Amino acid sequence: MATEMEIDDSLYSRQRYVLGDHAMKKMASSSVLVYGMGGVGIEIAKNIVLAGVKCIILTELPLSLQLKINKFCREQSPQITFISCDVYGVFYPAFCDFGDSFEDNPALVTILQVREKTHGLEDDDVVTFREVNGMTEINEKQFKISVKSPESFTINCDTSSDEFSPYTHGGRAIQIKGQVTLKYESLEKQLYDPKILICDLSKFEAPTSIHLGFMALHKFRKENNRLPNVWCKADAEIVLSLAKQLNEQMIYLDSIDVITKEDRLNPSLFQSKNDRYDLLRICIGENGCKKLSQVKLFMVGCGAIGCEMLKNYALLGVGCDGKITITDNDLIEKSNLNRQFLFRPHHIRQPKSTTAAQSVLEINPDLKIEPQQYKVCPQTEESNYPDTFFEYQDLIVNALDNVEARRYVDSRCVTNQRPLLESGTMGTKGHVQVIVPHITESYGSQRDPVDEDVPYCTLKSFPATIEHCIQWARDKFESSFVQKPSMFNKFWSKNKDAQDVIQKLLDGSSIDGGVQVSKILHNRSATWSDCIKLGRLKFEKYFNHRAKQLLHHFPLDTKQSDGSLFWQSPKRPPVPQEFDVANENHMSFVISTARLYGHAANIAQSSQDTTTETVVKILHSVVVPSFRPSSKRIVTDESASKPLDEGPADGDEYQDAANRIQRVINQSKSPNEVTSVMKVADFEKDDDTNGHIDFITAAANLRASMYGIECSDRLKVKRIAGRIVPAIATTTAAVAGLVSVELLKVLDMKQPIEVYKNCFLNLALPVLLLSEPGPVEKTVLKEGLTVTMWDKWEVKGNKTFVLQQFYNTLRMYMDLKQQWLGMV
Repeated sequence: MATEMEIDDSLYSRQRYVLGDHAMKKMASSSVLVYGMGGVGIEIAKNIVLAGVKCIILTELPLSLQLKINKFCREQSPQITFISCDVYGVFYPAFCDFGDSFEDNPALVTILQVREKTHGLEDDDVVTFREVNGMTEINEKQFKISVKSPESFTINCDTSSDEFSPYTHGGRAIQIKGQVTLKYESLEKQLYDPKILICDLSKFEAPTSIHLGFMALHKFRKENNRLPNVWCKADAEIVLSLAKQLNEQMIYLDSIDVITKEDRLNPSLFQSKNDRYDLLRICIGENGCKKLSQVKLFMVGCGAIGCEMLKNYALLGVGCDGKITITDNDLIEKSNLNRQFLFRPHHIRQPKSTTAAQSVLEINPDLKIEPQQYKVCPQTEESNYPDTFFEYQDLIVNALDNVEARRYVDSRCVTNQRPLLESGTMGTKGHVQVIVPHITESYGSQRDPVDEDVPYCTLKSFPATIEHCIQWARDKFESSFVQKPSMFNKFWSKNKDAQDVIQKLLDGSSIDGGVQVSKILHNRSATWSDCIKLGRLKFEKYFNHRAKQLLHHFPLDTKQSDGSLFWQSPKRPPVPQEFDVANENHMSFVISTARLYGHAANIAQSSQDTTTETVVKILHSVVVPSFRPSSKRIVTDESASKPLDEGPADGDEYQDAANRIQRVINQSKSPNEVTSVMKVADFEKDDDTNGHIDFITAAANLRASMYGIECSDRLKVKRIAGRIVPAIATTTAAVAGLVSVELLKVLDMKQPIEVYKNCFLNLALPVLLLSEPGPVEKTVLKEGLTVTMWDKWEVKGNKTFVLQQFYNTLRMYMDLKQQWLGMV
């Protein structure tokens, strides 16, 4: 891992967003001891290699030795973090001791958009205020609040006193979450006076029974110097007798439901066969092992969850006598290596699916696995993934990272009546959903709230948050360095002769894109100095002239129709930015903009070209035009959408466009220069050398400064602009493990709904909740006849089959009345 002073952001950015720089720097110099290299130990070691934490982790260790080491850790100064965990068949104990004084993460600040939105606060929460106009005395002070409604709260302060000026407008409330110190107790004390945390909501009594069983197990081991023999009735009776002598309780997680009730009655199914699956067979029996081996499984996605799942498939022997089909159309990037452990640096830019398949075969060469590189979507439904493909599968597993793809795969599973295991992560949060035909609801049965789009006028002229500024900068990048070069290249691929284009424009003939292309040609740089000049002019246009135009159109004392000020929260009056070569952000914008325009125009750049000294010399020769007010309308209606185009051009615009193209031809060495291809800057967030994030960061922070919004660091800009999902390997591994447990249950679809478990977890709190899946909704068509989303009735017709015949058929075979057919 990187040193404390240097974090490889291209590798650790996703983890960095979850843990923060403070934790990352601590891990950079951390040391760790993992005792016990069984299944749990190796899994933990894998996660530590990917992220690291200063602690001692003990697995597969007698309780007596755990107690001694825990005592030693607590006697040190500072105290050493102690974690003990293990797996005994289908039971999983874990214990954490972080010492007498463990500080939770430093304060988290949440900006509240109070206007027309719920604030999410609770009584006695602490807030501070910023940007309050008039009553400025309230700014930057902290207050406890009392909630009056989901949209309003009061503070414990009398603002009507002479101490405060009258409130005029504006203001933001910011929640302050203070640091919390937690006190942990020793393992010895917790064994006899434990704090209970319920995970499985359908098994409230289970933790007590399991804890008693484990205490008896440890006592048996101490008295007999061994663990009980597998499926040995005599040893089991001794453990049960010991358990009856105990009365403690503790938290445990179990997966006893992976063994069917029938198999539990047949101990012969759990006997050793002297193969690699003996330990698994002890847990789930021979029938369970056969089901895993014979399954035909289709997994969509080979990213972080996909890699973890493939590792689990290999260890469980999934598909060795059946088949695993995997698909992912993505290539491996450096940022993947922090979580997707089947990939190595030499795999970068190689397909994820084929590489993952090769890597997992090293774990279990007996796997029957077929990697594919197709996207599962409507476009591949007939060619690659028709109904016959889904009908062939026993089980579908989603390892996707976007909602649209999840919904599509879910719809295909419903259509073809196939079980689906759905999962996902977001930082320390994770979820697992089990979808079983005819028993549970599907993924699409529940819809998350749709994210509201930011109004066009807000992004264009009235940003209120740094997120608005970042989105504006991202859109500006897309427009200037992706869309316009693409349109330019497409135009000249259709219109080969520049003189012919000029003539059509002069004749007033409509030629799609001609006016826009003429403007691109006019502004296209020929030298590096031209690029710097263009960057400087863009600064003036975006951050000076546009502010002046807004203030010209809406002076500070502008009133609305109801008499209120136009410039009041959330609208912020802009302040024109005056260019300063000594301002780092100003120079960063000019240089990054120049680099991107140079890339588009195929202009080579050296490291010397981008030095401050070189750029400043060029800037001295740039003539910046003065501001001239425009009569162009400014959109203020929040319901208005972005216009699709600028409307049809008139005769003068065609004439100007023709003249621009002709001037460029006259200044060019050859006509081919005019139509030479421009480079498109395909946005790449993880390449810090291409200047993409540099441009967006500088542009976003300049716009924020113009509107009096707090600026953001580069890391946050990269996350928002690149739509990066924060992620850590630990959450991914936990979710994949839970999915694998449900996989064992789903293979026997005769199980009742209460056996299956959906899961929500948040490792930061920590919270782990298991619950019964939602049942499928049933619609009663008539007495004794119900229909669900999973049901499918086949009516065979012919080419002349009409709707009335369809009605008649259903009425004949289902005895349905006409009014019910409309529901069907």
